[in-house]
Amino acid sequence: MILWKLLAIVLGVATVGLAALTAWQRADRARLLRRFAGIVDVEREIAARRRTLNLGIAESQRAFDAELAARRHGIYAELAKQTTEIELAQHNATQELAETMRRTSEMRQRYASSKAVYDRLRAELAVLRPGTGGRDTSFPGHL
Repeated sequence: MILWKLLAIVLGVATVGLAALTAWQRADRARLLRRFAGIVDVEREIAARRRTLNLGIAESQRAFDAELAARRHGIYAELAKQTTEIELAQHNATQELAETMRRTSEMRQRYASSKAVYDRLRAELAVLRPGTGGRDTSFPGHL
């Protein structure tokens, strides 16, 4: 009988111990659930902030792209304007060079024609002057 009483006491103590352990586990579980809920709230807040930041970044990127496109358009317009000016200057320079070459050619032709006339007249004069032996003595130093 004592054995039954001891067994009953041991079972009672074990039951009380298990009840205490169960109560502690339930309290620990409730504490962990509160922590987990806090973590979930923090994660939601982080996700909301991330979405806000991503929207801000996307808006900033769009504004940057728009400004970059505007600047690029302005640069391309300026380059086109300068290219047109350079092409016009090149065309004008080519025309001026052609005109200069034409005038130079005309002057060379006039010079050649004038020199031919001069040489012919000089030869005729040398023939007409007696005693010079066909040499031109009209200029000093030309012996």
